[in-house]
Amino acid sequence: MIALAALALALPQSPTTSPDSSFSYTYLDVRFDYVDFEGGDDVGFTLEGAYDLFPNVFVLGEYQRLTEDSNLDTVLVGAGYQLPIASRTDFTGDAALLQVESGSDDEEGFRLRAGVRHQLTDPLELDAYLIHLNVDSDADTGVKLGGLYRWSPTSPLRVVGSYTRFDNDTDLFDVGVRLDF
Repeated sequence: MIALAALALALPQSPTTSPDSSFSYTYLDVRFDYVDFEGGDDVGFTLEGAYDLFPNVFVLGEYQRLTEDSNLDTVLVGAGYQLPIASRTDFTGDAALLQVESGSDDEEGFRLRAGVRHQLTDPLELDAYLIHLNVDSDADTGVKLGGLYRWSPTSPLRVVGSYTRFDNDTDLFDVGVRLDF
């Protein structure tokens, strides 16, 4: 994951963003996580990055560590597609493989995600996603609602936050920063 972060920092601004899209699909996020699940809660962090490979196609990676009670590490690698559907709205979908480590247990699975990104105002972007996780044949479906705020139109730095609710009574809250390239 450190290699992914270093690669994202070394790569120049991607020239491949769709000409109709106003969104960056080359970025690096660092977020603080709070997870409330049946039987307890936990805190941790997430590092997430994406790189726009071709017009409308991007790759992504994510590392999440929950540290307080569960000592859970999750690594995710995948690819996605974005399609402008209105002047300030993109449809996005991605598929990713993931590995979850908890103590001596290793489990593998996948994530499917589809949703929209909408530029509500110049500094404020909102997004909504439907997420399906399948880890070791245990499936969960959830909804994620989030936002990104940029103080200056020329700044590549944004504040990010989201809320995700899964059907297994798990709630995830996160807040952090994103650096667009």
